[in-house]
Amino acid sequence: MKNTEFVNNALKYKGYGYVYGAKGQMYSKAEAERMAESGSKSDYYYLTTCKKWFGHYVTDCSGLVYLALGKKNMRRADGYMDSCKEKGDIKSIPNIVGLIVWKKGHIGIYLGDGKVEESKGVADGVVITNLKDRPWTKWGKLPDIDYSQPQPAPKPTYSFVLKRTLYWNTKRYGKKATNMKGDDIRLVQTRLINLGYSCGKDGADGSYGENTYNAVRNFQKKNKDKNGKALTVDGIVGQKTCEALNGKWEG
Repeated sequence: MKNTEFVNNALKYKGYGYVYGAKGQMYSKAEAERMAESGSKSDYYYLTTCKKWFGHYVTDCSGLVYLALGKKNMRRADGYMDSCKEKGDIKSIPNIVGLIVWKKGHIGIYLGDGKVEESKGVADGVVITNLKDRPWTKWGKLPDIDYSQPQPAPKPTYSFVLKRTLYWNTKRYGKKATNMKGDDIRLVQTRLINLGYSCGKDGADGSYGENTYNAVRNFQKKNKDKNGKALTVDGIVGQKTCEALNGKWEG
């Protein structure tokens, strides 16, 4: 895998929550109970400390690297650093995208120009941080990554691409409400959920019903379009709402 592809993959997971041992799954009470049975952390940790991430997709720091690698070569943070044949003190880090940065028990992905993506912890989830503000001690080149490519800034990464207007056919003139369905709806729902807007107990099910309609309206109430103007609160995902959700509009 090219280093630029690795970084662009990683950026797709920005906004995921953090739960120790997670690798990109949807987090719920049932999932918390399952993870608690593994014994890695206490029941209190999974069911109470991490409760804020119920209804969100989650990953820990090494899980983020695993996901960015295409769900290959899973290791813990220290294992990834140990696998690097070329590494150095963090003060000597070259400006090469896709390097890993490390401190004992924790890992991040270097985006270039002093920026790092990391699954920081329960309080923050997957965020972009400044290299200089974090206690990294080493950098390394993963053996799974080809670092011979030029080092352009990462391309803009979209949460989804939307080719049509999405909406809920509400009940009108005595007719029953009907739901739009599709993978594009599932991608929009996933983005809403990761931003903290619930789409109901079924989560990202690919069906645009009342819960998704309400989630879109709640998002529209609190956000603006790319020009800084208030979004129309209509529960419809058109170009402006799509772009506000960090989607690419091709409708």
